[in-house]
Amino acid sequence: MKKSTRKKIRIALWCAVILAIVIAAAVTVIDMTRTAPEPSVDEVTAMLYDKAESLAGTGAGALAEKIVDDLVITVSKVEKDGGECKVSCTVTAHSVSSLVETGMDEIRALAEPDENGETMKSDEMKAEIAALLNEWYADARPVETELTVLLAASGEKWQVFADEDFSNAVSGGLCSLSGSLSGTEHKAEKRLLTCIEYKCETDYPDTRNELEKSWDKLTSELHTTFVAQGRWRMYVSGLCTTLQITLLAGLMGIVLGFVVAIIRVTHDKNGSLGFLDAVCKFYLTVIRGTPVLVQLMIIYFALLGPIGIPKVPVAIIAFGINSGAYVAEIVRGGIMSIDPGQVEAGRSLGLSYTQTMVQIVLPQALKNVLPSLANEFIVLLKETSVSAYIALEDLTRAGEKVRGATYLNFTPLIAVAITYLAMVMILSYFVGRLERRLAKSDRR
Repeated sequence: MKKSTRKKIRIALWCAVILAIVIAAAVTVIDMTRTAPEPSVDEVTAMLYDKAESLAGTGAGALAEKIVDDLVITVSKVEKDGGECKVSCTVTAHSVSSLVETGMDEIRALAEPDENGETMKSDEMKAEIAALLNEWYADARPVETELTVLLAASGEKWQVFADEDFSNAVSGGLCSLSGSLSGTEHKAEKRLLTCIEYKCETDYPDTRNELEKSWDKLTSELHTTFVAQGRWRMYVSGLCTTLQITLLAGLMGIVLGFVVAIIRVTHDKNGSLGFLDAVCKFYLTVIRGTPVLVQLMIIYFALLGPIGIPKVPVAIIAFGINSGAYVAEIVRGGIMSIDPGQVEAGRSLGLSYTQTMVQIVLPQALKNVLPSLANEFIVLLKETSVSAYIALEDLTRAGEKVRGATYLNFTPLIAVAITYLAMVMILSYFVGRLERRLAKSDRR
């Protein structure tokens, strides 16, 4: 591909990225500046009735449902002020909390043992309390309460801020009564709570748009994943362990791979080292034919772990042996790619076979296989992630520990993936530079 064509493609890609960023920013600004129109009196009245029904809850007792059914809400004024609306209204409800408080002695008496020393069962007690509440409700009188209720804008919708005054007004005082009884251990009072079961909401409505909610959730998870309790140290420690295993196992694999490759090439060319060649073939067959995870577990749990060797040296040995098999075939292929005339020329100059291999063949083969060896190092870096299966504190294990401690799945795993990706991209960059440098020397 011509340089001009590549340059045009890069410019087009950058333009597409910039355009996408501009569009996303514009949509975000429009979404955040969008406000709900001022609601009408009828709309506000409907919202207040809906809120009153939601406060009673799906599991509310018959008394709470009766109060809501008889509720009258009259809206007199709606004033919009930015992202809020102040609603002046009158709430007319049957006030029953004072009647219930007056009859608390009668309710508590239901939990007392009878003349036979037996106590009433919970279901029977609840039924008796429900009957008393229905009886007292007939004596309850409507009470008007003037309130100012706040509406908060959430995008293009409005949400009712139900504070304690609003909750008490629409519940006939049951909200404050439930609050005073919450946490009680008295059997009769516990049954009373299940009969009225009225909620009191005081939280300001969540008026953030979906983008803001997602961003706040992400930042909270990131803080929990990295900052809280210094969890970033776990990632740093795991990363150091991963790099240590990769580097030492890579060096071990290169040494082992070169030895195996030379033995096999020598046998193929001279027919010597037959026993060693058979051992190398068996080694290559077993290592390349079984998963690296199985090899690691066999070496740790069955061979080296029982005799007390630490996990890091075990991992280095396991991955070094595994990498050596692939390095051996890479190096052997590089040696076999050298023209046989190079060996004949060296021998004709009076060099021995060993001198010819060391001084002529191996330098050329090494140059040919350097990119492949670098790629094998990248593969080895990623394969070390299975070290977590032997509870080795590597990068992957650090992510798993954070995930278990925080009960978060996305951010710990993505953090591990991004770290591996960053390391692979850095290594790939240097491998690319190495390949270009070798290509230039080939053209000279």
